[in-house]
Amino acid sequence: MRLHKQVRPDVYIGPQPTMDQLYEARYVGIRTVIDFRVPGETAIPNALLNSNVGLSYINIPVPMERLQVRSVDQLDTAMALMPGPYLLHCSTGQRAAALFLASQARRHGWTRQNTLAEMAAIGFGIEDARRLTEFACDIAVPDFP
Repeated sequence: MRLHKQVRPDVYIGPQPTMDQLYEARYVGIRTVIDFRVPGETAIPNALLNSNVGLSYINIPVPMERLQVRSVDQLDTAMALMPGPYLLHCSTGQRAAALFLASQARRHGWTRQNTLAEMAAIGFGIEDARRLTEFACDIAVPDFP
């Protein structure tokens, strides 16, 4: 999918998708869209856009100023209950990437260094977004000297 990066065989992450990208998502097999935007960030509700395309939709509103572990818990629950593959998005893809990486760090017991390496590997540039980077790394297992 253009603009949305496949970070796992069943997970794509990126910015707010257009209608064409939602149709493309359905075409490539995406079944559930998980949106981290706060209601009001978009002119047209994302639930309506996804339902018009025939995709399942979950909204986990995550304001940048209130990143919480609870949001990672909600992501894990959504992915456990809803059918994949998944498209995770926010306005730019950075919140979605940080939450997904925080989830993976916790699940796999990554160190901070592992988490930073995974950030670089998926290429969303969240290493430049200090608050998101710190949030994802805080979930990781601390490095030991």
